[in-house]
Amino acid sequence: MPLLTRPKVNNIILFAFLIGTATLSSAGSVGWSRASPEYDFVAVAVGYDYDVPVGPWKRSVIAPVDQFNPGHGVAINVALQGRWFRFALTVDYTAPNTDEWEAYANEVGFDVDSASRFWYAGASVGVNPWYTKTVSPYCGVYFGLLRPWGRDKSEFHRATYNYLADGRYSFYIGPELAIPVRLANQVYVIPSAKYLSASKTTLPNHENHRVNNLIWSVKFEWRIPLSLF
Repeated sequence: MPLLTRPKVNNIILFAFLIGTATLSSAGSVGWSRASPEYDFVAVAVGYDYDVPVGPWKRSVIAPVDQFNPGHGVAINVALQGRWFRFALTVDYTAPNTDEWEAYANEVGFDVDSASRFWYAGASVGVNPWYTKTVSPYCGVYFGLLRPWGRDKSEFHRATYNYLADGRYSFYIGPELAIPVRLANQVYVIPSAKYLSASKTTLPNHENHRVNNLIWSVKFEWRIPLSLF
């Protein structure tokens, strides 16, 4: 008889364990869903950047074409949000397009392979002047360090665009406007625009210009309410 009853006892214990686990999970999910996603949270965001060079610095110093044109990139943010205040650490990586310059150089017989890469690393400080459960626009200021890089390569020559910054890095600052839109309880999509103006740099033609960029972004942000900690 013990051999017949032991499996039944084990099944009852297993069933009770599963019921208890499901109940605890359900209670946890209810608590999570009731946590306020509008403010007082830590957030992680990842998204797409469209980088538009602005100003005379983008022109080639030896040809009648733009050496740097709009390009694509990625953005990563980690933010801390209060009821009215937002602080974020940011990294943006973009690759301005150099096809126009490359095509011109090849047309006149230089056979150039050109490329460029921009790194932006810094922080942003912003405020939420108005918010709801679905939309919470904010405006702020971005600031940090820009590391621009570019090079031309051909069979007989290689040139690096060190002139894009006086040194390896330059300081940038600029405004940002973003409009987070709620997709789910803790998930938002954030279209944004920021204009970044870097320190003046001396171009090979001895003119002083700022490396300015307008960056359009679309990011997905996951918010973790501080009430859960």
